[in-house]
Amino acid sequence: MPALDKEVIVLTFGYSDGTPSTNIAIGGLVPDSDPLMMYARQDIGSIVTLPFQLYQFIKATPFTFRNKQLFTFEAPAVTEVNMLLEGTRYVLKRELGQWSVQEPKGHQVESQSDMNALLGTLWNYTAINIADLVPSAAITGVDTPMLEVTVSYITPDGPTTKGPLRVGNLISDEARNHFSWIEGRDETFYVDHGFIEDIRRGVQGIRPTP
Repeated sequence: MPALDKEVIVLTFGYSDGTPSTNIAIGGLVPDSDPLMMYARQDIGSIVTLPFQLYQFIKATPFTFRNKQLFTFEAPAVTEVNMLLEGTRYVLKRELGQWSVQEPKGHQVESQSDMNALLGTLWNYTAINIADLVPSAAITGVDTPMLEVTVSYITPDGPTTKGPLRVGNLISDEARNHFSWIEGRDETFYVDHGFIEDIRRGVQGIRPTP
């Protein structure tokens, strides 16, 4: 059966009573199945189907069950956003509830609501997964990130910062996921390219002062 030519997962079951172990190989999706089902082959050779949800559960890792919003902060208490995006430095400060642009020089915020939306985008940074194998810095872009951002805000204990958060290269030419890192975390994460697109939209309201 073509869907089982390349087995996705092979499970081996052992028994404490001495019964010989058995295997089941999970292959591809059953075409046009509703609900979604996966083909599976028992070690006796018979073909069965399994619910796709079972396959997802088997593939789960500890990260699957963790909160993936890893850049949260107190948005109303933010006083500064310092961001390097694709070679342009943005330093945005909020005083008395109003945002101003410190860098680039000679720029202003077109709409205060745009800056609040940008904060929302940063706060909603969501890691897709943790990279199992991390290639060299030249491939990941860790030393030359396309995005690097630090957020400063006030807590009951005083001023603090979050970050920097860095987003590097795409994991491959065909992928939509980037390598990503957060200060204080040892892991390398994957983040969707949509995050970068949202950040780009978020700075469109920063324009030269007339």
